[in-house]
Amino acid sequence: FHYTYSSLWGNFSGLASSDEFGRHSPNVERYFDGWFLHRDQNLNEATGKLPTDRPHQFKLYGSYTWDFGLTFGFYSYLMSGTPVSTMLSLNSMQGYYPVGRFDQGRTPMLSRTDLYAEYNLNLGGRYAIQLNANVSNLFGQEIAQRLYPYYNRQGIHLDDDELLAGYEYKDEVAKAGVQLDPRYLMPYTYRDGIDIRLGVRFIF
Repeated sequence: FHYTYSSLWGNFSGLASSDEFGRHSPNVERYFDGWFLHRDQNLNEATGKLPTDRPHQFKLYGSYTWDFGLTFGFYSYLMSGTPVSTMLSLNSMQGYYPVGRFDQGRTPMLSRTDLYAEYNLNLGGRYAIQLNANVSNLFGQEIAQRLYPYYNRQGIHLDDDELLAGYEYKDEVAKAGVQLDPRYLMPYTYRDGIDIRLGVRFIF
């Protein structure tokens, strides 16, 4: 059994940018591309809980091998959900938090259980046939890992004077007459369902 308490806080979520659902190339994210990106609508620094913040993590794992050749193991975890922050499509930029980070709480707790089993059938001497099975996400928990963060489907534009004066983002979106995003705060990405892999090995 293992328990971890942690806190991940700041304004930069790493080279792969978990704010943007993960980038394949490091250092190509939108951070600091615009002076306003890390200031909220009131010009306060938009620093807070990052997407991979998991304050509480519980892990339970173990394995056992019987004399007759069967091995059984499992791994299970339960952890805090993903922080949810409202994002605004502004000035053709992504990654802008009009009211700062972590204004919408968290997704539900994340959990998963994996199993592994193998059986070695001795053929004599150093030879054996091994049968094995890996079961990922045993209970098929298709838990939402993220909620869709963007408030507006169509972007709005504010010049520097308007940004420096401060504003209310919902009022500006309404004034611009752009379409709101119907996916806002809806489950967006899910953990994969149950996955079973079977294998056979010849040991010599």
